[in-house]
Amino acid sequence: MLLSRFVRDSRLPCELGEIVTYVRKRNLDAKLQDKVGLAKDVWIIPLNRGFVLCAKDVVLHADTVDPLYWLDGTHSLTELVGLPYMESALQQLSYYGLLCINSHNGSLKEIKINPQYATRYQNGNFVTFSMVPLAVEINITNTCNFACIHCSKDSKPVNFPNELSTEEIVGIIEECVQLGIPELRFMGGEPLAHPDFFKFVQHAKENGVFQLRLSTNGWVIDDARARELSKWFDTIQISVHGASEVTHDRIVGKKGAWVQARRATRLLVENGVKVNLGFTVMRQNAHELSDMSQIAIEWGANSLGFLCLVPQGRATRLKGWSTEEIFEIGDVIMELQSRLGSRLAFDVAGFPPLGSIKNDATVFGCEAGKTVMAIDPTGVVKSCGILQDDFKGQIRETNLLEIWHSPKFIEMRKQSSCEDCNYCQICWGQCRFLEQETLLSDRV
Repeated sequence: MLLSRFVRDSRLPCELGEIVTYVRKRNLDAKLQDKVGLAKDVWIIPLNRGFVLCAKDVVLHADTVDPLYWLDGTHSLTELVGLPYMESALQQLSYYGLLCINSHNGSLKEIKINPQYATRYQNGNFVTFSMVPLAVEINITNTCNFACIHCSKDSKPVNFPNELSTEEIVGIIEECVQLGIPELRFMGGEPLAHPDFFKFVQHAKENGVFQLRLSTNGWVIDDARARELSKWFDTIQISVHGASEVTHDRIVGKKGAWVQARRATRLLVENGVKVNLGFTVMRQNAHELSDMSQIAIEWGANSLGFLCLVPQGRATRLKGWSTEEIFEIGDVIMELQSRLGSRLAFDVAGFPPLGSIKNDATVFGCEAGKTVMAIDPTGVVKSCGILQDDFKGQIRETNLLEIWHSPKFIEMRKQSSCEDCNYCQICWGQCRFLEQETLLSDRV
């Protein structure tokens, strides 16, 4: 059994001469007569090559899961180490905190799908991908109380026609639960603008979804909502597009938005929620790029994410960034990380990576269509929430798993035609949106 952290590194491996998967080992602190069990609940999700193991605080890639079925608390260490390859497996499982001695605190949940889906990949070479999505982004409404000048979805404070009903959204969540999808991301518009938001969240969490994520502008977060959100979310992203009240409020079109974002951040932090501040870099706020890191620290945020302007929706009216400018901004962010990285975590999207590729990463590149899918407010299914014209299916017409294994998704999983590359099976290619020339060219 070979275990490594299931790391989806966004940087491509093309510059590496070698990729190493580490096998972690440690001495087992147990006597031979001790019984061995699982320390945590573990979900087993099939890849087309191997498995993903999801447990609290750890996600692993495994080439086999057979050893896990012996860890039921009834077998002694003596019995187990006598089995082929079991000693190495136990050492690795112990390293990742999945073993307990003389107790059995966890259970296995293996996700299985109809074998007919695997037959669709018999012809052709494919990258590593998950047989069910590891994360589904549900955009529950396009309505938003803000009117941000850069909104890629053209959200605004109006009701949009043909959006999914409450019953339909609950049905999608139910389908995700039945498939064993470990992560749901609630997006919008403004998700908290939906009157049944907390109904969706509670239904998902109480029925076993491992991880819930939320992106919000924070406008309606008061003491009561902060406490309620802390019941369901470990981490929440709040969009803040300026280090000053003037800049942020002008960009989002709402007076008082910056002050409320600060209040929402502090309330969530006080209730034990980790907060990520999301800052879209555009010409209207680039002068406050450096100051934004200090704001994040002062507000008590756990991390700060810089997103490159996406020229879609209302953002098509803005002037985008050239390739040279993107790298210049990346250098500024890199300097911020080197100076403040011990106090604040940084991440980027659309800018050069902040660190070298992880040499124990499992797969590399864009996760759209390989582990992630998105559903827009009208039920249109895409490989990614950013790609507005990336139509892959309609959830009102077809079930989620059938769409996931439909011809358009299958096409996305074919290996690249790069010559003389040893990493074709694990390389997902660069961000599909960044492949479009519009992002890298100046706009009028």
